[in-house]
Amino acid sequence: MAEDNSFSPVQKTKRSAATLLSSSTSSSSVPTLVLDNGAYTIKVGMSTASKARIIPNCITKARSERRRPFIGDQLDECRDTSGLFFILPFQKGYMVNADLEKTVWDYVFGKECLNIEPSETNLLITEPQFNFKFLQEVGCELLFEEYEFHGLARVNASHLSDYLHALQHSDSVCSLIIDCGYSFTHVVPFVNGQKVAEGICRIDIGGKALTNYLKEIISYRQLHVLDETYLVNQVKEDLCFVSTDLKKDLQIAKQKFPENTIVRDYVLPDYSTIKRGYTKPVEKTGSKPVENEQVLRMNNERFTVPEMLFHPADVGIQQMGIGEAIMYVVDGFPETMKPHFLKNIILTGGSSSLPGLKVRVHDEVRSLASTEYSVNVTVPANPTTYAWEGGCKFSEDPEFNKFVVSKSLYNEVGFSAFSKMERAGYQSLVTFANGNDINNGDDNVPPNDHNVMAHVPEHNKTRWNHIEDLDSFFNRQKLLNTTSPTTKITLDQAVIPMGECVAGFNFWMWTILIVAAVFWLLRLVFVIYNTSLNWEIRAFYRTALGIADIDIDNLTWNDVQTKLIDVQREQQMCIMHKDLTALDIYHRILRFKNYMVAMVNKKMLPLTISIPFIGDTIVLTHGLKYNLEMILFWGPWAPFENSWHLREDYKKVSKRKELANALRKRILWIGIANFLLLPLIFLWQILYSFFNYAEIVKREPGTLGTRKWSLYGRLFFRHFNELEHQINARLSRAYRPASKYMSIFNAPIMTILAQNIAFVCGAVFAVLSLLAIWDEDVLTVEHVLLLITVLGTIIAVCRAFIPNEQLILCPETLLTAVIAHVHYFPDEWQGQCHGWKGKAHTTPTRDLLSDLFSYKATYLALELLSPIITPYILCFKLRSEALALVDFFRNFTVEVVGVGDVCSFAQMDVRKHGNPTWQASTYDMDSSDLPPKNSFVQAANGKTELSLVHFTHTNPEWKLPKDAGTYITNLKERAAKELGMPVIQENALFASLNSISSLGDEYSNVVTSLLFENQLLRSVAPGQIDPLFDGQQPTPPLNPRAFSQFRSHNNPMQMSYRGNVNQLEGPPNFGRRGILAGLNQSQHYGSNVQEQSNINMMSFANSFAQYPNPMLSQRPNDTNIELHAVDMSLDALYLHELHNMEVRRRTSQPGYSLATSMQQNNNQNSAFYESQPQLHSSNSSPIQEQQTVFQSERTPLLSTTNTVKS
Repeated sequence: MAEDNSFSPVQKTKRSAATLLSSSTSSSSVPTLVLDNGAYTIKVGMSTASKARIIPNCITKARSERRRPFIGDQLDECRDTSGLFFILPFQKGYMVNADLEKTVWDYVFGKECLNIEPSETNLLITEPQFNFKFLQEVGCELLFEEYEFHGLARVNASHLSDYLHALQHSDSVCSLIIDCGYSFTHVVPFVNGQKVAEGICRIDIGGKALTNYLKEIISYRQLHVLDETYLVNQVKEDLCFVSTDLKKDLQIAKQKFPENTIVRDYVLPDYSTIKRGYTKPVEKTGSKPVENEQVLRMNNERFTVPEMLFHPADVGIQQMGIGEAIMYVVDGFPETMKPHFLKNIILTGGSSSLPGLKVRVHDEVRSLASTEYSVNVTVPANPTTYAWEGGCKFSEDPEFNKFVVSKSLYNEVGFSAFSKMERAGYQSLVTFANGNDINNGDDNVPPNDHNVMAHVPEHNKTRWNHIEDLDSFFNRQKLLNTTSPTTKITLDQAVIPMGECVAGFNFWMWTILIVAAVFWLLRLVFVIYNTSLNWEIRAFYRTALGIADIDIDNLTWNDVQTKLIDVQREQQMCIMHKDLTALDIYHRILRFKNYMVAMVNKKMLPLTISIPFIGDTIVLTHGLKYNLEMILFWGPWAPFENSWHLREDYKKVSKRKELANALRKRILWIGIANFLLLPLIFLWQILYSFFNYAEIVKREPGTLGTRKWSLYGRLFFRHFNELEHQINARLSRAYRPASKYMSIFNAPIMTILAQNIAFVCGAVFAVLSLLAIWDEDVLTVEHVLLLITVLGTIIAVCRAFIPNEQLILCPETLLTAVIAHVHYFPDEWQGQCHGWKGKAHTTPTRDLLSDLFSYKATYLALELLSPIITPYILCFKLRSEALALVDFFRNFTVEVVGVGDVCSFAQMDVRKHGNPTWQASTYDMDSSDLPPKNSFVQAANGKTELSLVHFTHTNPEWKLPKDAGTYITNLKERAAKELGMPVIQENALFASLNSISSLGDEYSNVVTSLLFENQLLRSVAPGQIDPLFDGQQPTPPLNPRAFSQFRSHNNPMQMSYRGNVNQLEGPPNFGRRGILAGLNQSQHYGSNVQEQSNINMMSFANSFAQYPNPMLSQRPNDTNIELHAVDMSLDALYLHELHNMEVRRRTSQPGYSLATSMQQNNNQNSAFYESQPQLHSSNSSPIQEQQTVFQSERTPLLSTTNTVKS
């Protein structure tokens, strides 16, 4: 092996630290303190000491100690070192906190530690590679001006290591110092004692990165130790090693003990009997831990963590490992110098103590270097203090005093006294390689990082110095050369073979995949099937109905329905009828939905469960609803033979018990199937909920504190024969007043807790946010960003429980606004049927609405628990109601020619299913032709009456049956009559108008126009006293022109069209069936009507307006709402007023007794069931509702001949 002649033995003997630079001499009698100032530990001691004192370069705070922080090795006094918090003056390899470093130095130089006198001591201190100039100045100023050292010498730790190595190996010319420090690993080349700065390589991995990586692995696999840096560092030092054969060690680690010779048990300290952890002996590894012993089992973590030093890319650091970095540095030198570097590779620093590192570095370099060169790697006996030992030897050198800058010289020239030393430490490779004197540099150029190679590039040619598998390497080259330049690899090569994937599947993976595949295939079949059906409907729209795709959004449902009726006359889609009615179409669309609405109305479904600490809760989730519909309507063996026909057996009373037993078995089997599939359904429910709500909750954390209409509430509020878009519109209008009403009720305890939690979380959130704004590095601290996010979410949720102190709400008005839109309210309050009027402020009334309008968080929780709740309700609650369900289908199913079997409630027969208390306040007891009524066949909460009124609004062209037509006509006539009655009397219409005027400006303007125009058209002679105002004011004559202008400006029938016409509840033209239309019609007939005006009536009407106009001379705001909704809201409130009046009238009758009424009801029900076998034959009614109704009475239609009692 050839050697460079320029490196003669004479030159080698001249190699000493004197070549660095001489500055000024100082007395040789002054003692020297050697301080290796590392980023994690300080190695310090007098040059005459036998060994260095190792002191942590940090301030430590312990959770278990309330005393002052621990400085340096005071940490040994800490009794409990769990959860230590380290404050380091060094960050990323550089001293960034001089004040903190001064605190540590105060302890080191003080009486508690070394107890030296700085003014009588020289200091030899190390500093980082490529230290910034301003940091050098700060350090020198601190040491000279604060501590007043006699003299100061500054040098890199690698210089001292090279100096000691040169003394121990006098024949070395070049050397590579591998400094494995706390933050970085440096590869530093030295030639004749001179550091070649341009050849230095830095790898951004050190002891800190290894410890943090080990913390993450242990926390993921065993225990949460992310806060236990001190403990994990001890585990790393005691157990980690560098693998010399990674594949072999990985195979061993997969085996079980005792074949696994790598696994070790580490006993964690309990800080009472065990202060420091220790490794169990090999023979006790795997044994059962003794009492109160906590064991950490270390397996492949022992060698995979140090593997980062050789493969940084495994943890996302795109740099080369130690072996490649060494070869990269060596390849930058002339060929004649390479063998000298490879023979002198010295590993220093704390991480060099890892067992196996020397052998692994040797093997790595050997595989990359040429076989001509020999490779020698040296690890000192104590690599941690190797630089300190070199400093001690250097301080004994006769030439050492020439490198010390005295305090007097520093006071004279300042920091420039160190300039020559710095330039000597940053010599260029080119000057030496050319044979020039290494001291021939430009002394006027200050040191800097220009052209300094501090980071290792991602790719270099040395990666291909040694290739293990050349066959595969050359095959890949051939493939790349023969393929198109634009295609690097084919899909077949990128996809893992099926056999390899399947080989790793276990039983649970196969189960999940099979279930997922079956579910996906079923969904695919449904999608294809529905797509084909929708394609057929599209063709029907285009061909038969003549509706283009672009016109669908511009047509209402009534327009489409009218075209359907016309097509029936031409095409005869239904051969049983020549004409189709709107009710026939609704029956077919909503056949099963009407049954569900009726079951909820009659309380046939056992949906109430008792939850601990909460009480009885109504539960109806999507999963439970799906199972109910499958059992009752469309599933196999369901009561319905097809989508329009109930099985004949269900219509026979003789088979009711047989059918009930069969239904119980089907419900049980479906419940068991739900229970067996619970894990899969529950997992699917979690994933589905996460994908649906995760983004919303992240963007708007307060969403979970808002409310939504429950599935049970949608069925409760739904009319018979009401389409989906119609109920959606009603509930959307009711959402805001319902939310305001529910927000009135706030538990004081919850408010106080929410305020305190929000205060604490807000304080921490504000502090962290300000710190992040001040220093963005705060966000890099573990869990800080997560903590800020969680705190923000908690604050947003707490705000939902804190009411607005400045807001005053009226519960009666808000609840009235809710009922005006939803039309229904549970007619039960504390077990009585006294309605909701006057009880809106009570908690029981609020609880009734809460079951129907729940929190989104509650809704989401019930949906997540649906896989558990569904089998419970099916097996333990619904099975016991099988007989009642069979009787329900038999009793309430009617066959309509051309339509099929439908729910009888959907016929909206007010004579058969109507309720007396919802039809009149007085009765015509002479109606002997009316059939007797029973609560079992009556719809609760006025469902029949309100459904009929709603259907007439949305389908004004529908031809009403005789009884329904008489009911609607009498209802309008009664309202028109009450409009002309004195206000001081008990008047249901004026109470309804007063209630509806509170819904908003648009509603109040309609009421104002209605009342004012009614007064203008009153048939009162000039000067006659108006009975409406009790004879207080005569009515002056009316100006016809003013009346005409008022009517044109204030006609409530004028409406403004809106967007989304296809979502309108009714036709675009205002109907003639409602009370509002009836009142306007009643104001326009009579040719002898003398148009009169009254200023008192004007004032009375103006009082209904939300923004009163004293003269009503200006046009109110254009009505931008659907008048169908206004009219229906008025009808609903009017019917509720009539119902309340009737209930009050009945309860005020002499001799009325609730118990007597209930007994009469039960007796009559029993007799009725015995005489009517087609009805429910149990001894008592399955539900108890409308308890104040006298069942012996007949149900009359509204009669306009009866007067309203005051």
